[in-house]
Amino acid sequence: MIKSNISILVVVIFIFLTSACSKQVLLKDDKLQSNQTVTIQLKTGQKITGLVDSAAEKTITVVDKTSARHEIEKRNIARITGPQPWYDANGSLISEKEIAKAKTNKNFWLYTISGAALSAGASFFTSSMIARASDDESNAPLVTTGTVAGTVVGGFLFSRLGISKDREDAIESIRLVRSSDNLNKLDNEKAKQEKIQQEIDRLKNEREAQDSELEKLRKELEKK
Repeated sequence: MIKSNISILVVVIFIFLTSACSKQVLLKDDKLQSNQTVTIQLKTGQKITGLVDSAAEKTITVVDKTSARHEIEKRNIARITGPQPWYDANGSLISEKEIAKAKTNKNFWLYTISGAALSAGASFFTSSMIARASDDESNAPLVTTGTVAGTVVGGFLFSRLGISKDREDAIESIRLVRSSDNLNKLDNEKAKQEKIQQEIDRLKNEREAQDSELEKLRKELEKK
């Protein structure tokens, strides 16, 4: 029985550790954009984590959390990893800083509470069935252990889904804001163009009126 409880606790801890790790993806050095979060591993084994300040043909400049600048030659890079990059409609990067600022915890709490409740019921039922199937009275604590472990694991895993959904919502809201800003810029640019065209038309009409007046004066002088 003790071994069973230990096994359950080991599984719980393992899931916590593996799920808590943030997902990192391989990144290409020619696709990096300013303010992108990266971890650069050099061929020497050294790792540099920070925000991309600039990416040139042969070098990448990264600013770490201490504001120190690192100009790294691409030929010395073994690999580049970082969070999955997201872009707006114009192909501009949505930085992790922007995502963190726009992200809420609405789905995190909703998914955590709902997931824990569902997991508690399911794990209690499963643990009860296992305990009843055994004639060993020492298996009675299995119901409590199984229910607690199932509730914790279920709540945690559902919370990960909630965090992911909050992140997706934040990215979408940033895209919408940027699209709205772009539309406003286009509207402003269109208004400027229309104003310029109106001014051109006004000057053109004034010029035509002046030409007409000059032509009229010329004819009057010819008559005299």
